[in-house]
Amino acid sequence: MGGSFVFRAITRLDRDTSGVVLIAKNQLAAANLGREITKGAMEKRYHARVTGIPEPREGEIFAPIAREREDSLRRVVREDGKDSLTRYRVLSVDGEGNALCEVMPITGRTHQIRVHMAHIGHPLKDDFLYGEQNEGKIYFLRCVSLTFTHPFSGECMTVTVEKNERSLSDF
Repeated sequence: MGGSFVFRAITRLDRDTSGVVLIAKNQLAAANLGREITKGAMEKRYHARVTGIPEPREGEIFAPIAREREDSLRRVVREDGKDSLTRYRVLSVDGEGNALCEVMPITGRTHQIRVHMAHIGHPLKDDFLYGEQNEGKIYFLRCVSLTFTHPFSGECMTVTVEKNERSLSDF
């Protein structure tokens, strides 16, 4: 069964983010899926645990994102940034007054969800880069579903992750 294998990641996740990713098995599938992303036709849904409770409990964040500095990993909302749109809605609230939100990045900027939620005053809980770091804890951000068009059949497909103990115990 030899031969070479080329890893063609279509979607990606930030470090410490879990969930669904899409990988193409060949160059033609990758090209077709890439065009779908460029058109904004792929839908990604995330669950994010944020500090506090966003008001309104459902909304859109339209804020341009740019690198903080050329040599920095950190991103910021800034006028000269690239247009970025995120939709969110509160799913539940925990006993500490923090929210579990469903978040949909409409554009696909680096750290977009983390930057946008921090921008509206509700960074991801335990986010070391955009919120408050708590020693030994990491933020909770999971891509829970990905909807896309199959690159050859044209069928609309949705891939989801199952709920597990980690996601349930966090809320």
